[in-house]
Amino acid sequence: MRRSYGAAALTAVALGAAGWWILPASAGGGGGGHDDRGDTFRVEVREVDAVDLDLGERGFGIGDRFVFTEDLVKHGKVVGSDHGECTLTRLHGAGGWFQCTATAVFYGKGQITVQGAFRFSEGAESQRFALPVTGGSGKFTGADGVVIVDEDADSSSLTFKLR
Repeated sequence: MRRSYGAAALTAVALGAAGWWILPASAGGGGGGHDDRGDTFRVEVREVDAVDLDLGERGFGIGDRFVFTEDLVKHGKVVGSDHGECTLTRLHGAGGWFQCTATAVFYGKGQITVQGAFRFSEGAESQRFALPVTGGSGKFTGADGVVIVDEDADSSSLTFKLR
């Protein structure tokens, strides 16, 4: 498994009372206001630690896991962290499907949880996929929506679209 599966697996973020890291739904970058629902915002992801667990038969196969933690960064400042794991559930050609659960912790704001499956291609230069937001705590209590994961060889980002 490649490092990028961690960010992909990730996941969770939130909107907060301070608008320093939230993007308005119409924005492609920059800061902006918020109303605690219906917001779209983006954070960069920086890997802190990750491990591949080769379970079962030696080599890439069903049941293998990827466990990760990352920093969530907005405007150069670490605003939180994510923590998660993904399990390989299906092989398909040079790729397959992972089932993932992750939690994004936004310091002083709360948490958002994410869970879902995504398909990957082993040789892909970049990947983009969406995972459902399943809930939250603190300022994110009752959160739902989707997180879009964008990854390439040099960077990873998460775009949260909350309803």
